[in-house]
Amino acid sequence: KLVVAIDDEEKNHQKWEDDTKVNKIEKDWLDVLSKSLDDRVKRLDELNLKEIGKLSVEEVKETMKLEGVSAEEVEKLKVNAIDGEALKILEENDLEGFGIGLVGRKKITFVSERRREGKMNAILDGVEGWSVDEVEKWMDENGMGEEGEMMKREGMDGIVFVQLQAKDLSELGIKDFRKRKEMMAKIERFRNQFKKNEKEEKTSKSETAPRQQRKTEWQFKEKDMEEALDMMSNVTKGKGSSAHAFLIWVYKEYPPKKDNATLPDGFGPFSSPIDTRSALKKAMLHYHPDHADAHGINWKHFCSEVAKGLNHYYGSFK
Repeated sequence: KLVVAIDDEEKNHQKWEDDTKVNKIEKDWLDVLSKSLDDRVKRLDELNLKEIGKLSVEEVKETMKLEGVSAEEVEKLKVNAIDGEALKILEENDLEGFGIGLVGRKKITFVSERRREGKMNAILDGVEGWSVDEVEKWMDENGMGEEGEMMKREGMDGIVFVQLQAKDLSELGIKDFRKRKEMMAKIERFRNQFKKNEKEEKTSKSETAPRQQRKTEWQFKEKDMEEALDMMSNVTKGKGSSAHAFLIWVYKEYPPKKDNATLPDGFGPFSSPIDTRSALKKAMLHYHPDHADAHGINWKHFCSEVAKGLNHYYGSFK
């Protein structure tokens, strides 16, 4: 029995050493990515402070690249001398004429519109915030699995999905006219229903907010706010722990007010980058400050800081 106990202890110690090495590797990796993200966020903030019309060709190229548009596509913008003034009037048809592909056109159009409307720092909400995998999952659940796989191969995320039109499906390789009609009917029905639900939810919250605010304001004490903001300050300064630890901490100590809003089952320190990115996106919805009005000014302030922390980590997993 003593031999078995010693053997078990040695195995446990070895596992602890292995886990420690993995955690150090993960931390070092995240530190590098976080530094890269910090530089990216700072540069984007600098570019966003400039009036759109004053952006040079190089700055437009840099903005699009930082926003995730491929290097090949942004180079085509440079070749066509697209500066800030041109960006203000740029349309998707123009991009097609430049030889830019479907996904690139949708992303550039989306970023251009947000830039013109001054919404560059807004968190992507709803379907726009879907990952490539989430788009594929919806397609599969609605009887379009094969087409969903095609979309995934092309890198179509929520930004592209919300802009899809019938002619885009043809370019995607879906040649059958009836199939395209059937697909667009399902996609349009879903998008319209989603917008309707979103509008009803906002109306309902605005009507009940004053009553709920009086009821729930006490739930978030001032000392909680001080502790939370101190944690957020460390995160945004790059002194916080890993994305996994941050997510686990915030859900445990300050769970979302929305019913059944939890971390994915099995989420933990060894979750893959893809699973972590998905968890961060879900958290952005659960802690979005625009959804916090009904729970008091302290909670809204806290959610704003959580959103900064989530954005800080999210770029590490792109």
